[in-house]
Amino acid sequence: MQQYMVSVVMITYNHEKYIQQAIESILMQECTFEYELIISNDCSPDNTHKIIQGYLSGNNSIKYFSHEKNLGVIPNFLFALNQANGKYIAICEGDDYWTDPLKLQKQVDFMENNPDFSIIFHQVQVLENDILTNETYPLAKNVKDISTIEDLSKNNYIPTLSVLYKNSHTYPSYIKDSFIGDYPLHLYNAEKGKIKFIPEIMGIYRKGVGVWSSEINSIRNKKMLLSLFLISDYYKNNKVVYHNLRQQQKFYLYAYLKDTTGKKQSALSILFKDKLFKNVPLMDKLYILLKFLLKKNL
Repeated sequence: MQQYMVSVVMITYNHEKYIQQAIESILMQECTFEYELIISNDCSPDNTHKIIQGYLSGNNSIKYFSHEKNLGVIPNFLFALNQANGKYIAICEGDDYWTDPLKLQKQVDFMENNPDFSIIFHQVQVLENDILTNETYPLAKNVKDISTIEDLSKNNYIPTLSVLYKNSHTYPSYIKDSFIGDYPLHLYNAEKGKIKFIPEIMGIYRKGVGVWSSEINSIRNKKMLLSLFLISDYYKNNKVVYHNLRQQQKFYLYAYLKDTTGKKQSALSILFKDKLFKNVPLMDKLYILLKFLLKKNL
């Protein structure tokens, strides 16, 4: 089996409008090393499969997997990751794309010269309703040049399409059970080294197109919370990381409470009857309720 320097992982579902641009942005990379593109199509009912097939002839660096049954986002993501044999893994989902032909070269050069780092990422620009906005993520002023898992546990500032990390070839079970794939993956990789930020825009994120960004706030907040519960439990022996993740839980619990409180359900009813709050400590519930009441009366 050929050993690649980088495995680029691309999951796709119903991306017939975007998959060509995504693939082209990978194939345009100018590198002094070999890289592979792994595409995992989660049984798309549109023309995604047909478009991908057009790139397979004569291109041995593309590994294509077309699932006959829909696996779901996280199982498909983990399946694709487990096909990667590169020293490093980069991610670009089928509705996003890269803009810098030297992106991989820049990231690999840094990682090869700095073995104490396990992750490197960069800024991305937001495309919404087919319009390229002035929004960039993350803002350079909000992110350290060099950060650690302690910083990352406060919030996820790593855009998925920007990341390149050391391939560990194994993943903990909590990622499989999570509703989100990128954040727990970044945290897991950050256990193994430092995180480098490049303040350059080298990719485009399509907002409101993917499964996650197109969901309504209450559902997204609920999934984030359930995932944070799993992640927090995994890091319960790391005092700083656990504390930061717990603070995130409070933030999303409050957001969920605000989104779901209405005529049919009172804040008290949600806090003490909703299964989501079942294992939340009483003091946290009271803190969230007080915050909710104070904000409501301002």
